[in-house]
Amino acid sequence: MTQKMFSTKPRLAIVIPCYNESEVLAVTITTLLNLLKQLHAICSQDSYVVFVDDGSHDDTWEQIQQASRAHSQVLGIRLVQNVGTQAAILAGLEYVTDRCDLALTTDADLQDDLNTVQQMVEQAKEGKEIVLGVRECRKIDSFFKRVTANLFYDVMVMLGIPLTKNHSDFRLMTSSVLKRLRQFHESNLFLRGFINRLSRNVGVVTYVRQQRIAGETKWSTKRLILFAWTGITSFSVVPLRFILCMGIVVFLGSISLALFSLVCKLMGQTIPGWASITVPLYTLGGLLMISLGIVGEYVGKIYEEVKRRPRYFIDSTTTSEESRD
Repeated sequence: MTQKMFSTKPRLAIVIPCYNESEVLAVTITTLLNLLKQLHAICSQDSYVVFVDDGSHDDTWEQIQQASRAHSQVLGIRLVQNVGTQAAILAGLEYVTDRCDLALTTDADLQDDLNTVQQMVEQAKEGKEIVLGVRECRKIDSFFKRVTANLFYDVMVMLGIPLTKNHSDFRLMTSSVLKRLRQFHESNLFLRGFINRLSRNVGVVTYVRQQRIAGETKWSTKRLILFAWTGITSFSVVPLRFILCMGIVVFLGSISLALFSLVCKLMGQTIPGWASITVPLYTLGGLLMISLGIVGEYVGKIYEEVKRRPRYFIDSTTTSEESRD
């Protein structure tokens, strides 16, 4: 049974990662400011939006600065260099942790349905610590992306990584959850994999994802594959166990082949052709290279983590910061 979490209207912080979003940013700013006005009935009037510029090369930061000067509810954070969407989101969340009651993360392209935010806040007020925005379908995605996305979630579940299918980074979290998130120090970030570790009290709101209103997506096929691989290797050691099982199978197969060859020799028979030598040789060589590659990925992650380097550096913030502290 859940309990109401807020005796007064909660202060909401909306965190938006931005990377070369100049084409869509003006519309995004206007839309989010209107959203805050619509939420006045259930959220505090000092709620605000935080735009995190993830090392953009266009005039994204200049637009954020202009919006911050024009609107007290807009804050900008500029990172020193591009560190990726996950680290940019984390930078925004860590900044607002002690400055809000609720934090909403979504993308600057406005493809997530902001009409569901009120439902998410209502669920949080009723006791949910995390509320996930989950897509009802993938009609706007290409056939290739639909197939690979479904495959990704199926593989993650098979590997024992509990993920909510069709949930990306559209979520609402309470400040208590943000404080727990702050205790994670991984350099290889896969935020949606933390959900079940941060709270057992999770709600869901479904929505239909819209087409991007302007600009182009920054998620290329290569980036999606690397992101999926980060999720797998950050939360599961199954690939390493698979290598162990594969090694056992290959070893047993080699013993069987050796016994077969011995029997053939004793019976006066020979194994004709070079295939019996080259095929196993290249097969084993390929398996060894794959195995070393997988092990190398884990060793590389260990190397990155033990250095304990900062995940991001903040270059500057907008002048609205002082009035919001």
